[in-house]
Amino acid sequence: MKKTAISAIRGMPLVLALVLALSAEAAYATGGSVDIVTLFPNYQGDNGFYAQAYNPGSGIFRDLTRTAPYNFNTPGQSSVRPYVMKNSHVQLAPCVNGSIYGTEWAVLSWQVPQGGLYALQGSFYGLLSGNSTTARIFVNTPARTLFSATVSGTNTVTFDILDLSLNAGDYLRFAVDAGASHSNDLTGLNGVITLVPEPGSLIALLTGLLGLGSWIKRRS
Repeated sequence: MKKTAISAIRGMPLVLALVLALSAEAAYATGGSVDIVTLFPNYQGDNGFYAQAYNPGSGIFRDLTRTAPYNFNTPGQSSVRPYVMKNSHVQLAPCVNGSIYGTEWAVLSWQVPQGGLYALQGSFYGLLSGNSTTARIFVNTPARTLFSATVSGTNTVTFDILDLSLNAGDYLRFAVDAGASHSNDLTGLNGVITLVPEPGSLIALLTGLLGLGSWIKRRS
C-alpha cells in the first residue's frame, strides 16, 4: 500500500502537467477564432474591430461615425456613404465623389491582438443586382493585398487564406471599392479569422500524452 501511494505521488506532477496542457490547448482552440459577424463592433474598437473609410488618393483611413447600434457612416454625404453596418449580416457601402471626403472605400479593420499564423475563411457577396465592385483583403495598406475579386450583381466570391503571418498591432482589413459609380454596390461580408496553433504547443501536448501512457503502463 505504501509503495502504491508513493508511486501515485511521484506520478502526480506528470498528470497535473497533462491536465494543464489539455486545458491550455482547449482554451487556445476556443479563444483563437473570431467570427466577423458575431463580433462586429457596437462601438469603435469593440473586439478589436473598427468601421472605417479609406481614401485611395491620400492613403488616409478615418473612423466612421456611429449613428445607431452597429451602424457607422458618414453624415452629410449622399446616402451617408461610406457606411459599414450590421443587421443580420455585415454590409459595406463605398462612396464615389463624396461631397466632403471624395471617393472612399468602405473598410472593416481588425487589430491583431497577438502575433502568429492565421487562417481566414469567408465570402463577400453582392446585395443588390446591377453594378459591380471590387472586394479586397489586405494587411495595414493595400500594398500588402492578400485577396482581390470582383463582385458583380448578387454573386458571391469566397476567400480561404492559410498560414498568414501577422504581427501584434497589424490591421487586417476587409474592404469594398466602388467602381465608376457606387450605385448598387452594397456588399455583404462574412468570415472567420483563426489563430493557428503553433507546432510547439502540439508537440508539448503529444509529449504529455506519451508520458501519461508510460506512467499508466508502469503502474499496471
